[in-house]
Amino acid sequence: MYLGFDFLISKNNLPLLLEVNIGLPGGVFEYDLAYRTIHNKPSTVYDLIENIAQSKYQKGFNKYIHSLEYKEELTSLKSWIDGAGAFPERHSLILRLEDKWVQYQLLLNNGFHLPHTELYDPKDKGQVASLLKRFGKFVIKPRSGRHGRGIKIIDSINSFSLDKPSRMPFILQEYVECKVEDYHYSVRSVSFDEEFICVIGYIVKGNITYEGSAVLIESGEDVALRDREFNIVNYPQMSWEGEIWYEGKIPNHLKENLIGERVAETILCLPKHTINEIKEISRQIGKLYMNIKPEKLQKAWFEKGDNL
Repeated sequence: MYLGFDFLISKNNLPLLLEVNIGLPGGVFEYDLAYRTIHNKPSTVYDLIENIAQSKYQKGFNKYIHSLEYKEELTSLKSWIDGAGAFPERHSLILRLEDKWVQYQLLLNNGFHLPHTELYDPKDKGQVASLLKRFGKFVIKPRSGRHGRGIKIIDSINSFSLDKPSRMPFILQEYVECKVEDYHYSVRSVSFDEEFICVIGYIVKGNITYEGSAVLIESGEDVALRDREFNIVNYPQMSWEGEIWYEGKIPNHLKENLIGERVAETILCLPKHTINEIKEISRQIGKLYMNIKPEKLQKAWFEKGDNL
């Protein structure tokens, strides 16, 4: 199974797992562009993925992706989540993992470290105040969502509001600040069938958005950017994910996400032990997901008919 992992880094430089993405999540395309930007030559990441596909499935990676039994159902579900399609008539049980609360329970019960997360209960009038008292800030996010849509940072009672009634329930999550210099940063890794593929960073200056720049990660003594000043390089091409998953026919609502990429012309240094832990977590969850029994997962919110 091909997986993408999103991490934040704690104050003691330990990786905190945010979520795991199935299907064909981003990360590899950005890594290769960042590698080319810094080293002036292509990485070997695509060759590594192709070799794994040939070795384990006796087919190329493109054919492997299009042979996934849940591919069309996942595509339809994500379009519905994006507000760009109808709710799919059927969906594989593995898509229960598209519910962040189901995923959180699975990962927490298997010993992985995640930010404190709980279901939002609109009837609990003290929930928001309790989380603010405990963490100072927290994040509200939809139980199913992507590209940062619907996510808000809450730092006071007055800042807590939902723009409009939502068909989708929410989770509340501990806010973990990751900053280096004047930039917020996050980390994504990719694995394929229990094998670690790559790790890539994302940085954004000022307020947190999900429109940052990819940045190559290498080991260093502490979290730091190699350069205090650097350029941002714009690459206009379609992403690898767009070419493979959508066969180049990217839906209009995803073109902004899957065409073009910004890359910082610098390196994000992380301690070697942090990178090694990210690699090991990626392998461990790869093994967990390869052996998962979807029928034993709790039902996703969208299976229950709530808010549909």
